[in-house]
Amino acid sequence: MVIKICHEEADVFPWTLANEKGLADFEIRSIEKELNIKFDIKILPWKRCQTDTQNGIVDGIFAASVSDKRMEWGVYPTANGKTIEREYRLHTDSFYVYASAKKNIKFVNGKIENLHKSAVGIQLGYSIEDELKKAGYKVFSSLITANDVFTGLSKGTFNAAILQNYEAAHTLNNGSLKKEIIRLEPAYKLADQYLLFNKLFYERNKDLSLLIWKAIRKVRLSKEYAELEKKLIETPAKRF
Repeated sequence: MVIKICHEEADVFPWTLANEKGLADFEIRSIEKELNIKFDIKILPWKRCQTDTQNGIVDGIFAASVSDKRMEWGVYPTANGKTIEREYRLHTDSFYVYASAKKNIKFVNGKIENLHKSAVGIQLGYSIEDELKKAGYKVFSSLITANDVFTGLSKGTFNAAILQNYEAAHTLNNGSLKKEIIRLEPAYKLADQYLLFNKLFYERNKDLSLLIWKAIRKVRLSKEYAELEKKLIETPAKRF
């Protein structure tokens, strides 16, 4: 059986990488061997991945944080069709607030302060957009990569940004803006991320969906995954 799934075209270190050597890439390819199935992986802009999954062009996306909008057309890993099972997650990442070192942006008690009517920059298609809008922030969400967002931040297009921890750290450590941008503590949020199927695929393949989600847990807890995780994450990105 061939299952069509999609992930973001921009690297999201250390999860999905262009060379398919990320941790989520490893999980998906390991599941193929575990269950004797085939994933046809599409690599597209993240917003397009979601639209194609919603419209049934592909069967699922990875790695997807939980959002109410996605639950309107998709099914997260469950054992009973209702309650999301954290044990079936691909991984957990965190999101942090970033700001120019020249600005007096603060992050206090879950609130971003001193924005002065500026927007918060995020990557296109990220579910955190809805959360920020509900919290009353303006959102600048037309940028694709973490580097694009950092460039916008350094140019003053917006005064703060929210990005995934490892990808943001990896980008800063390997770019020219490290001294210009600061990360504010603590994390804005933690986010479990999953392989999400559209409702049509899930309804037609409930048993297989559950087998795949259980296999994700097995791979994530494996020695091989731990070794790759150590190789990828025990870098300056982790100590940022």
